[in-house]
Amino acid sequence: MKSIFILLDSIITIYLWIIIVNAVLSWLVAFNILNTQNRFVFAVLDATYKMTDPALNKKIYTNFWFNRCFSSNFNFIFNVLKKYCF
Repeated sequence: MKSIFILLDSIITIYLWIIIVNAVLSWLVAFNILNTQNRFVFAVLDATYKMTDPALNKKIYTNFWFNRCFSSNFNFIFNVLKKYCF
């Protein structure tokens, strides 16, 4: 049972890092630091977008979710980042 929780934690951690990489790459592309004409940049950005789009699709979440859970989700993400980064 413990191994299932470890596996689930690992999957969530990897997915969190994919979301962070996607956000950073999209910011770098938006500020013209990275060029999407580069095939590697485009491939990484496209792959991370395809992995994160279903979870971050705004059609899935309603205003209720943002109003009720934003602070708890922010605290969860902050605690995970604090645990693994600092």
